[in-house]
Amino acid sequence: MSNRLLSRILNLFRNLFRKRAVEQALDDELRSSVEVLAQEKMKEGVSPSVARREALIELGGVEQVKEQTREVRAGHFLESLWQDIRYALRMLRKSPGFTAVAVLTLALGIGANTAIFSVVNTVLLKPLPYPHPEQLVNIWRTHGEGWVGSIAVPDFADWQAQNTYFQGMSLYDGARFNLRGENEPQAVEGTRVSTNFFEVIQKPLFLGRGFAAGEDQPGANHVVVLSYELWVNQFGKDRNLVGKAVQLSGASYTVIGIAAQNFHFPHPVTALWVPLTPLKEQMERSSHDFIGIGRIKAGISIPQAREQLNAISARLAKAYPDTDARLGALLVPLKDATVGNIQSSLLIVFAVMAFVFLIACANVSSYVLSRAESRRRELAICAALGARRGRLVRQFFAEGLVLALCGALVAALTARWSVEAIVALASHYFSDPGRISPDASVFAFTLGLAGLAAVLLSMGVAWNGSRVNVHETLKEGAQTASGARRSLMTQRVLIVLQLSIACLLLVSASGMVQSLAKLSRVNPGFDPHHVLTMRIPLPPQNNSPAHPAWLFFGPALERINALPGVKAAAVITYLPMQSWGTNSSFQVQGRSKVPENEAPWSEVRAISPDYFRVMGIHLLQGRWSNASDTPNSEHVLVVNRTFVRKYFPNENVLGQRIDFTDEGQWQTIVGVVDDSHQTGLETEVLPEADEPATQAQWAYLTQTMSLAVRTDGNPLLLARTVEQAIYSQDPNQAVYGVKTMDDVVAETQADQRFVLWLLGLFAALAVLLSCFGLFGEISYAVSQRTHEIGIRLALGAQRGCIARMILRQGGWLIAAGLAAGLAASFGLTRLMASLLYGVKPAGLVATIVAIVLLSAVGLLACYLPARRAMKVDPMVALRYE
Repeated sequence: MSNRLLSRILNLFRNLFRKRAVEQALDDELRSSVEVLAQEKMKEGVSPSVARREALIELGGVEQVKEQTREVRAGHFLESLWQDIRYALRMLRKSPGFTAVAVLTLALGIGANTAIFSVVNTVLLKPLPYPHPEQLVNIWRTHGEGWVGSIAVPDFADWQAQNTYFQGMSLYDGARFNLRGENEPQAVEGTRVSTNFFEVIQKPLFLGRGFAAGEDQPGANHVVVLSYELWVNQFGKDRNLVGKAVQLSGASYTVIGIAAQNFHFPHPVTALWVPLTPLKEQMERSSHDFIGIGRIKAGISIPQAREQLNAISARLAKAYPDTDARLGALLVPLKDATVGNIQSSLLIVFAVMAFVFLIACANVSSYVLSRAESRRRELAICAALGARRGRLVRQFFAEGLVLALCGALVAALTARWSVEAIVALASHYFSDPGRISPDASVFAFTLGLAGLAAVLLSMGVAWNGSRVNVHETLKEGAQTASGARRSLMTQRVLIVLQLSIACLLLVSASGMVQSLAKLSRVNPGFDPHHVLTMRIPLPPQNNSPAHPAWLFFGPALERINALPGVKAAAVITYLPMQSWGTNSSFQVQGRSKVPENEAPWSEVRAISPDYFRVMGIHLLQGRWSNASDTPNSEHVLVVNRTFVRKYFPNENVLGQRIDFTDEGQWQTIVGVVDDSHQTGLETEVLPEADEPATQAQWAYLTQTMSLAVRTDGNPLLLARTVEQAIYSQDPNQAVYGVKTMDDVVAETQADQRFVLWLLGLFAALAVLLSCFGLFGEISYAVSQRTHEIGIRLALGAQRGCIARMILRQGGWLIAAGLAAGLAASFGLTRLMASLLYGVKPAGLVATIVAIVLLSAVGLLACYLPARRAMKVDPMVALRYE
């Protein structure tokens, strides 16, 4: 450390913590300087009194010299800032009402941004909680141009064996299990994974070990790794559980490990992992059932790894042209796959929060400006006594900083509750909601917002206050019209800014409401009302080639149909809007055979006889499937309107025969039903073929079926009774996902509803803050024009004219805010286009709603000051200053 730096540090310490001694030394030095100059003057024959006076004049004034000396001291800025902060605290303590309103307003603006940033920070900015997460990728199969799907086991095995750019690759697939507890069985979400899964993910386990090679073979695959949360909630953190057996779907599994806390890959509700043991049918190259995850070697880029897998795929396409033609690989960074669709929604909401923050700052700035006008004489006196412009600006910044820090403190204290509310609102969006919480970076962000707020609060008042005209302001009774005009102009700019942002948010929220309203009017193709749904995970003993699921569901449906209040019950592999079904290509009898990659395809679902009646899906041609369709009768299909339009546009589809297996297992089309939306109201209808569950030989691969029950009244009132009917059929059979079909449909609009909820909330907040600001500005303008209003009334002006004058002033501000807001809305709403259905960004309806609502509320805010202006007493007003 250099001597100069050490000297500065010592000086800083002395100036800050030994201030009295430093000031005494300065006094002594100045006194000595004055005496030396006076002695020199007296040697020239000047009297002592005159000599001292001339010495002081020559020195430039003791207090001025002291101030100049203090300004060049080390630590002077901190010292003066601390003085300004103490002064600001005293001033704010004198106006508790203003302080409370300002702090709460800033707390709203800063707190909203803090809460959303907590989510954005965890979901978008933080790396995944795995070692070297940038090396992890999801692996998908591509098929031609733009088609992405799951992977066949043999193809993945070839990728795994022939690549040199991956540390490891693993397959996984979701599964549901019945966990047998002390009372009723519990359905838990599980994942079947390759035995090297935990080596690829490199997430250390809390207890025990991961899977070993060979534990994916039949007979050795009944081992399980439990999630930390399941271990805590279901087994009471019993450390002796490792090595013991638990009952899963009627079979005994040995617990070999407990995963780390908050580890739930690949889904937020994943509770356990078991080895992936593909069935014989899933070992075919034409069977695409799994998703891959891989860890790329250090120094290898994702494009390089993808290029190598595509080169391997090209060799496989030549070796297996029937199944692997146009095969390719898609690598998606695990971070991107984990974030999913929530990224655009979060960024939109974060932008909205920034606008709310600006409104809060503009609102408080307007109040601060009004308050500063009453201090113009004080500022003029400070300037007359030698206070420089920078010193005055620093004083205003200190006041803004105190307000902003108080607002940030309130926001920080409530941050955890705000974050918990947002996570509870949209927990199903996040892959790991347990990670989302305020941390040091969030509080640093909050502190940064407080600093930015302090700057924004002090800019306008510092600009006006530091330009005070000392001569005019200090005149007794003088009207400081120019300063008041500057202050009013700045306030009006702030009000227009607030109104424009409020208009922008209102247009966006109105567009979302309009979009959801249009979605709600879309005909889903079925009647979702009074339908109870639940998912039923089927263990092998209830769903296998040797014991088809129908042997379980047939008697269970009879029990359910006999319940009071039940009209009909049915099962299906996947309900509409619940999940994608099974996609499969097919051949048409009588047409030339085409390669699999060029063959027509359809969604295929297995159903029970009453399914269409339960769902209220209309029959257009032919017949529904019924109880006469047995495994030994002719295999039949019922297709939807889109299927017919796409593949049989000019033919009679009834009686046509198709084959999904490429093995000559022909099925006859016996009926056509109306279209129903399978994946969401805003998505196009897919071709769909439904076959009787009694004939669907592939249905056991699904492992989970959906139950739909049409009821006379509220479906949820029968939920427990229906569950008991399932338990009475098999005491080890669990159910999950109990909800009404209305809720299933509503969940497909969750993205829009999440954004709408936040947009609506903060748009309302923005309108409220803006109108409070408008009310304050008009009230202040009325107080400034009280003398003028008195003169007008004294000269015969009608009180209605006075009210119109005030309303006109507010109307111009509202019009300017609306114009600016509508112009800006064209940009923001285009960013939201992906969330809008059937609505043009910044559409006419949304624009009209925003204009009418904001104008009405704004004029109401103007009416109250105008009404007060009408009641001004001319005699009192003429004496008003």
